[in-house]
Amino acid sequence: MTLLLGKKQECGNITIVPILNDSPLKLDILDLTTGFKMGLVEVSECEQSTVGTIMVKNNATSPLLLVDGEEVAGAKQNRIIGQSMLIPPNTSIPIPVNCSEQGRWNYKSEFKHSNYMANSETRCRKAEYNMDNSIRASQGAVWDSIEDLQVKRNSFSKTSALRDNYEKIEKTNDDYLKHFGIYENQVGVIARLENKVGLDVFANHSLYEQYSDMILKSYIIDDVGNNSLIKDDFDFEAVLDNINEKYFNKRNTVGLGQSYFIKTNNGSGTSLIYENELIHANFFYNNRLRNLKL
Repeated sequence: MTLLLGKKQECGNITIVPILNDSPLKLDILDLTTGFKMGLVEVSECEQSTVGTIMVKNNATSPLLLVDGEEVAGAKQNRIIGQSMLIPPNTSIPIPVNCSEQGRWNYKSEFKHSNYMANSETRCRKAEYNMDNSIRASQGAVWDSIEDLQVKRNSFSKTSALRDNYEKIEKTNDDYLKHFGIYENQVGVIARLENKVGLDVFANHSLYEQYSDMILKSYIIDDVGNNSLIKDDFDFEAVLDNINEKYFNKRNTVGLGQSYFIKTNNGSGTSLIYENELIHANFFYNNRLRNLKL
């Protein structure tokens, strides 16, 4: 996969750099939002409900992509997907998740797609804590990060639900998003918010297009109310160097393909490989670099 960078786009403290690929993978993969809309995906609590596991049924004839950090809302509490994974066609399987609504454990409704994913700070902390190959290790970090977000924004939810915080800034989200366009051959994005840098890259444009707004909103919510402007040079090309097989460490796989940790001196992330092709990868610079000029 040959990746190139597009022109920088800016709004507030956020700088977005599109990741482009002229020869994307032409694999038929279903995303979770589309799967829900078409009635091809069912998500439910396990027969014996647990915080860290839910059931996903893929009734489609194509593999279903679940992206690390995207949220499903409802049932006994909202959850975020624990790792990127491909669910085989016509398959029901338990998957690892993190709770994103600490203050509720009673049935509310059937699961539906939240249209949000964990905010960028939570995704970053989650990547750091998952290095022991256990989703459970990151649960405390997820709850702490959501609590920090609420304190920072002075916007509290009765059940400490991440989703509630997003819904309170919907108009602001729209104001930001109109500054960030999508290239025809865009497959991912590098985002910088002050000294925090994150990357997401997908197999092809159609998959990225489905997740673009969710990814951008995950940075927007961390910038709302932030009055400090940081504008300086940063080597975005260097961020792509982290998506390199020499940094991949195999982890437990759910569904099709193989899952890996990405661990470098700069930070951590995850990748999902299927049939020798990259389906999704993310990477976040670690906390030690956040107070430095990158």
